[in-house]
Amino acid sequence: EAEELFDQVLDIVSPSDNAYVTALNEQGMVYRSLGQYEKAEKNFFELKSIDSASVGQDHPYYGITLSNIALVQTDEGKYADAEKNLLETLDIQKKNDEMNSTSYARTQTNLARVYQLSGQPLKAIPLLEQAAATFKSNLGENSPEHASALFNLGMANWKAGKGAIGIKQLKTSAAIRASALGKKHPKYAESTQKIAEYQ
Repeated sequence: EAEELFDQVLDIVSPSDNAYVTALNEQGMVYRSLGQYEKAEKNFFELKSIDSASVGQDHPYYGITLSNIALVQTDEGKYADAEKNLLETLDIQKKNDEMNSTSYARTQTNLARVYQLSGQPLKAIPLLEQAAATFKSNLGENSPEHASALFNLGMANWKAGKGAIGIKQLKTSAAIRASALGKKHPKYAESTQKIAEYQ
């Protein structure tokens, strides 16, 4: 039903209208959530062309679209393409003085995920260290996003053969999640499961 509604909007509204851009983006998100990756990519690539023409390739909107394309490509296992788009997104965010922002940290996290999934945990570690520091600075040491960054960092260190460091980070992540989310939350269970598995 959501797909049909978006199609109706896209048929009615001009591509130069903000409503068209919004519908195109949201429909792409729906397609991704449904695992319809080719359709999602098609939407985001059209959006990329619109952004390039309307705001330019150094604008944050263009970077967000590149990041969305990369997320779909990561889901599809197109790791080299995803890496390229995320590196370009980071460059755009640097040009817009976003290096200390949570948006930059999330892009670093997404790139680190690409490296982890493609068997390159050593490339993921410095990105996750920086992301964790940014989340801690901007959102607080006990924020769920800082806990998630520590969890991802612990996983990367474990996979890179740094087991003691990885376990310590997973335990810190679990403690924060217990405090911030409660011990019945799935994220807390995720942390404790990995600790039990790796110890």
